[in-house]
Amino acid sequence: MLSVKRIGKSFSLVLLAVIALEILFGPIRLLAYQVGLQQLRRELIKEKEKWNSQNIAYYSFEVGYLAAPVGHCYARITLIQNEIVEISERQGTNENSPFVEKKKDQWDNGYCNYSRFTFLNVFDMLLNEKTAKVNAEFDPQYGYVTFYSINENVVRWCFFCEVVSETGLGVTFSNFQRLDSSVP
Repeated sequence: MLSVKRIGKSFSLVLLAVIALEILFGPIRLLAYQVGLQQLRRELIKEKEKWNSQNIAYYSFEVGYLAAPVGHCYARITLIQNEIVEISERQGTNENSPFVEKKKDQWDNGYCNYSRFTFLNVFDMLLNEKTAKVNAEFDPQYGYVTFYSINENVVRWCFFCEVVSETGLGVTFSNFQRLDSSVP
């Protein structure tokens, strides 16, 4: 039979080993996170330059994301010279549901805040992100962001692991259309 003293000593050694591993590998995980963030920043800069070099003045796209507690926010946004001129919100969750134009004072309603979604604003927001884990995908032809996700608070470290927050946000951009060069 093992004595209590021997069990306590074994537990102390295991605990010390775990602490030593955390001290050794915690900074390595943080460094890996920082390297990934720097790689994403380089890619964002390259893709933003690709987007800017095309001088697309008049275009539209659709944006969708989940906004608690209202559910899914989905809209078609039209821009001229990087200024939003129209936002139409999808009425319903079906992909065939109609879009209804919103008045300018209704573009941001507390849950579905669409006016922040210009391609340049998205690039700048992602480039300035410092505390969250960010993932992004890009359109191969034009360079704009087609999807991004942000998971906040991932740089907090617990004793054994990385803490990933449940407050993630995933935004999808689709149906990009380069519109007629003549401004309406």
